[in-house]
Amino acid sequence: MTTGEVVAVKQIRTKNIIASDMTLIMAEIDLLKELHHPNIVKYLGFSKTPSSLNIIMEYCENGSLSSISRKFGKFTEKLVAFYTTQVLDGLVYLHEQGVIHRDIKGPNILTTKDGHVKLADFGIASKVNATSTAVAGSPYWMAPEVIELSGATTASDVWSLGCTIIELLKGHPPYHDLAPMSALFRIVHDEYPPIPDRASPVLRHFLMECFQKDPNLRISARRLLLHPLIVAARENSMKKPIGVGGAYLILSRNAGVRDLLINARRRLTTLGNSQVSKPIRETQSHDPSEPSGKEASSRRNYGQIGQGHTAEKSAKAKTSPSTVSTRDTSRSVRAASGSLSLVAAAAEADSDNEVWDDDFVEGFNDTVVTRASQRGEAKQEQQQQDPLLDQRQGGLSESSAKGPTIDASFIEDIVSEHNYTNEFELPEERPSLLASDVVRTTNFEDELPLSQVEDDEQDPFANLMLDDSAFAGIGGSDNDNAGHHSSVLESFVAQVKAFRQHKKPPSTLSLACDTVMDVVKTYPSVSKLIMTHHGIVPVIRLLQTLEDAELARKLLVLLNQCILSSPEIREAICLLGGLSSVLRFANIRFPLIVRAEVAVFVQDMCCSATDLNMPKMFLFCGGLPALIYMLSGDYWENRKVVWAASEALASIFAVQTSASRTDLCLLFAHHGLLPHLANIFRSANSDRNEPIASSTCVAKILNVFLAISLADSSVRELLAQGNCLRVLVAELRNVDPERLVVLLKCLKNVSMCGEALSALDKAGAIPLVCNLLARHGMPLFTDVQNQSLNILYNLCRLNRARQQSAAINGCIPHLQCFVQSNSPLRQFALPILCDLVNGIAATNVPVDPVWTLLKRWRVIESYVALLKDPAWIVLAVEAIASWVSTSSACSASPPLPQPIHSQSLATAFNSAPISTLANLLLPLQRILVSSPLTRFEFSNSAPVHDKITRALLSASSAGVRLNLLLMLFVIGVDGEAGHAGDKRLRDARRRLREVVGKLCQEDPAVLVREQARKCFDAFGARG
Repeated sequence: MTTGEVVAVKQIRTKNIIASDMTLIMAEIDLLKELHHPNIVKYLGFSKTPSSLNIIMEYCENGSLSSISRKFGKFTEKLVAFYTTQVLDGLVYLHEQGVIHRDIKGPNILTTKDGHVKLADFGIASKVNATSTAVAGSPYWMAPEVIELSGATTASDVWSLGCTIIELLKGHPPYHDLAPMSALFRIVHDEYPPIPDRASPVLRHFLMECFQKDPNLRISARRLLLHPLIVAARENSMKKPIGVGGAYLILSRNAGVRDLLINARRRLTTLGNSQVSKPIRETQSHDPSEPSGKEASSRRNYGQIGQGHTAEKSAKAKTSPSTVSTRDTSRSVRAASGSLSLVAAAAEADSDNEVWDDDFVEGFNDTVVTRASQRGEAKQEQQQQDPLLDQRQGGLSESSAKGPTIDASFIEDIVSEHNYTNEFELPEERPSLLASDVVRTTNFEDELPLSQVEDDEQDPFANLMLDDSAFAGIGGSDNDNAGHHSSVLESFVAQVKAFRQHKKPPSTLSLACDTVMDVVKTYPSVSKLIMTHHGIVPVIRLLQTLEDAELARKLLVLLNQCILSSPEIREAICLLGGLSSVLRFANIRFPLIVRAEVAVFVQDMCCSATDLNMPKMFLFCGGLPALIYMLSGDYWENRKVVWAASEALASIFAVQTSASRTDLCLLFAHHGLLPHLANIFRSANSDRNEPIASSTCVAKILNVFLAISLADSSVRELLAQGNCLRVLVAELRNVDPERLVVLLKCLKNVSMCGEALSALDKAGAIPLVCNLLARHGMPLFTDVQNQSLNILYNLCRLNRARQQSAAINGCIPHLQCFVQSNSPLRQFALPILCDLVNGIAATNVPVDPVWTLLKRWRVIESYVALLKDPAWIVLAVEAIASWVSTSSACSASPPLPQPIHSQSLATAFNSAPISTLANLLLPLQRILVSSPLTRFEFSNSAPVHDKITRALLSASSAGVRLNLLLMLFVIGVDGEAGHAGDKRLRDARRRLREVVGKLCQEDPAVLVREQARKCFDAFGARG
């Protein structure tokens, strides 16, 4: 520091960074010193100590945008657009130089005293975290492809930029309320992050471009510079240069200005209407329907924005981001020219005399003053144009205590003025038709022809064919029985009414119930007579207050018997409000025999095959608490009640209702259904006394759990709480194969909710699932294997502790079997197997249990075998790079001891297309630095040199050219010893040297030219 310059120092602990990777980090810092741009922080160098690496950078005195936001409040859209323009300028420069930032966020955007912003910490995150347990970048700002380890690209920075914009607008990034691992899960599975509700259409469109899920379709930083939001912000900054210290001065002033504005607003709200409207009277000469110049301009601009984005916004709502952002290169030109109205709208929204002090005022805006003025102006215009309003207001003010008084002559004038009775001709009055109609009706028969007059002597039933059976019972005993049955029902209804009036003892009514029951059982059709004699309402009213358990049981038995014969009685009970009277006996305080009859009633109602609306009616009439009561009792004492209730519950979930499935599940969950249901499931699954009934009960309950697991994440979180999930996981050992598949489906759906993964792990799901993968030959093993592997994938993804647990519980050989097969399930097994080697801490390698298991099962062979599959080559090379880095830390054996491994890597590199090559170069650099055998293989391979030559000539990305030169510099240090006579290799190296020399002079990227010069010098040094 001999210059005395003030600098910033970023200190990185090197404890978990392997020495070979430290070489790459320092080499990249040397390159980054060559970058110069107003919107990036300049790297000045580095110094290394035994415990840390100190990166020396340019000092930015005003701190980061995040610290400013925390100090002064949230940013407005105008200020965010202003800063985003500068961030994009810096990003475009970095991307053109072949550098990916990888960690764009508010803390890494620094501000200077002249109001400009600079990007910091670019390019180093991937190298620092390459061999650590962290993923490169910060979790809340991370792009989906980075989370899935598909490789960071320049499109990843665009995603992070969108998250940073939300951070500045709302004060926090998307998913800030979730734990880091849960946030990563949501980023991958959600369509796009939540966008602020108050975002303008043009800003919303900008964010949707940034949040395109597919990185290949995501817009580039250079094309974002043509977006109307950025173009308008650039024009505004050119109109109003901030000047030296302007930005920070505005921010610091706002802290005091905010209090003054809030006090001013309070004073304005205390003013009277007359005081507010006095200065506005002077502006009443113009037509109020014509807006002023600024207002008209604002309305025109808003209309243009709406017209330009309405269709696009509606399409966004209906389609996924992957279909929205698909476009060719020419579309950017059309978008720039076709969105002039958007540019004008955003540019004209700011007037020349606009004050930037309002940008950080959270609590105050001038809408209060504007709206008060508009109300006063409208009120005065109405008074001038409507004298009647003045009269009424005057009368109201003069006699407010007496009430309004209006002259009667004034009302007559109003009535006569609006009386249009004489303006229309009324039709002539028609004579009344009543008398003539009576006459015509009376003499109608006289007017008919004689042939149409009915002959009294004709037999109208001559054609009716009846046999003797049609007359059976007429005048016999059945007629007498009908009369007797009617009298019995009539007497029963009378007894019920008398009992309610305390005129009859319970024994009398009990005897009447027995009599009616005998009649209904013998003659089922008699049950309809209870409706004929209006007996339902008295019974319902009696059940509302009845406490005699035996009498209640008899009444419920009678109702169930009547419903069995006449289902319409069940509907009548519900329509007359009797369901609650019946369901009150489901309470645990009533004896089991009474609750059993209620269970029969509920089961018959919810499982009705004739009327599918009965389950809906049961819910609408408040039957849910009774159902919970029936399921909350002890299973072994109330088995029949529980069986009936579980069947009713399954029928409710099976019926289609107007309410959403999620709302229905939330309703049941908040009533405490889930723990009761889990306990019943465990008890019924262990019931061996009634195997058929208990098995049916288990199936019904599993179907309910499956329906609940298909609801949204809020319901699945409730399912993961308490003891419920622990019971379900424990029963994986005990259920039969058919039920096991359903239970695994339920747990798989729960595992798709990031907030439930920790509960699943604590419930012991990983050991049980790994055990199920080993049960070959069991019935339905394919289905069991499918669901088990899905659960294991969701549990182990992006979580080192659960990956270690799965490896210890024996998942590695099963995963290797999937890798060697062509099963569709290998897409779930391969990421787990490749993730196992990532993140092993360098200091704990010798004792790491996962590393020991990986070596025991020779997982490196599986990684090398994947190099032949183009779909998995990137994941395989990254896994091999982690294996090599971990092996070099042990120093016990060579990282890749078999020559076939290095040859397979060289073959994979030679056959990789240019699109895949971009993601292979970084992990290949790590392999070449750590493995001398692989480095020798690449250095003495003519196809490798030819591949590098072709890639340097055809790669349009500066980042690809830079990484190719970095890899060439690593493999070029080895000479051609032993291959001096290989003419093909010499020719390949000569051609490569010519291309590198050309890049030294002509490549537009500074870093590419600098690295090409180093490679060319290395060629010259070796002759």
